[in-house]
Amino acid sequence: MSAIAAIDHTDSVVAFISGYTVLTFGVGIVGTIANSLILATAPLERAGGAASVSETGMVLGEAFGIAIFGTIATVIFRSRLGDSAVGQAHPADTVSEAAAVAERLPAAEADHLVRVAFDAFGAGLTTIAAISAGVLTLAALAIGLGLRGVPSPSAPVGAPGKAD
Repeated sequence: MSAIAAIDHTDSVVAFISGYTVLTFGVGIVGTIANSLILATAPLERAGGAASVSETGMVLGEAFGIAIFGTIATVIFRSRLGDSAVGQAHPADTVSEAAAVAERLPAAEADHLVRVAFDAFGAGLTTIAAISAGVLTLAALAIGLGLRGVPSPSAPVGAPGKAD
């Protein structure tokens, strides 16, 4: 997320795709490990319920993430695009709407609107990436602190950190 947050509109699309590829690779690994951990610790007769709770939690988290971060990105986009982009009150809600409005404008105004729209979108995206990176960092710290006294399952019985 930090790599995506550091990208601006002057960077190539390859930088964005590279950062996003690393992100999705990491999410896939963590998701697989978390799901395996949930299913491995559930009693056999409750494995179906554990899988359902795991899947429901994941989908609910995705839905809340899209709703919350989408709202934040939209607010940033709209505030950056602003009323002054082409002298119209609220010219567009999306980049594609801005491009459609730009087709009906003189060239200089059209270029300005499209540039402002892309910059506004990029500002929303990088802000969301930075917020996400911060949230993930805080979650990792909380998990690390929360697991500090938990015994390691691989430590021999009687060893420090292993319950007898």
